[in-house]
Amino acid sequence: MTERPVDNLRTPTRWAAGWLGLPAWGWALLALSAARALLLPAMELTPQEAYYAFYARAPALSYFDHPPLLAWLLAASMRLFGHHAFAVRVVPFLLTLGTQAGFIALARRFVPRAPGRASVLFCTTGAVTLLSLIALPDAPLVLAWTLALLALAAAVLDGRVWAWPLAGLWMGLAFDAKYTGAALWFGLLAFLVLSPAHRRLLRTP
Repeated sequence: MTERPVDNLRTPTRWAAGWLGLPAWGWALLALSAARALLLPAMELTPQEAYYAFYARAPALSYFDHPPLLAWLLAASMRLFGHHAFAVRVVPFLLTLGTQAGFIALARRFVPRAPGRASVLFCTTGAVTLLSLIALPDAPLVLAWTLALLALAAAVLDGRVWAWPLAGLWMGLAFDAKYTGAALWFGLLAFLVLSPAHRRLLRTP
């Protein structure tokens, strides 16, 4: 009688498709997002959020210590919902929902054996929770960064030419969200220089 081989890379139980075709971890993330949504109107604005909301009253190309993307998004939200706390808070909530969806796509690609576990670990971190509830420049930064990585994976690893300008767009928006977004450009350049298999891309348009 032979023993069944053990695959240590697999999750202990397969998170199979559940009700309405959504896996159990998908429902868990939906419940988590719903709980966060209930908190949006329950907290007063922090001083930092009021600072950014003040920026949004006069949209500009840049400010004293921040690039403009968050201010533009807050300005659009306040024009749509009015000048109150919910209009400020809904922006990071929606941005973080987009980040979570982008991360799930990354996990399906790079952690195909356990995308659910990777997604739950990411989406339940304190940083993601904070960014979903408080309007900070990091919320649009992380979303643009995540989508830039998806586009770069398609461009660099799959050879999709159309993905290069899309990656550039998201990398530019990451910089417009927070100046640390420039690290994406340096990281991409370092990868292309140090990877023999991809160095040839530096010689192409």
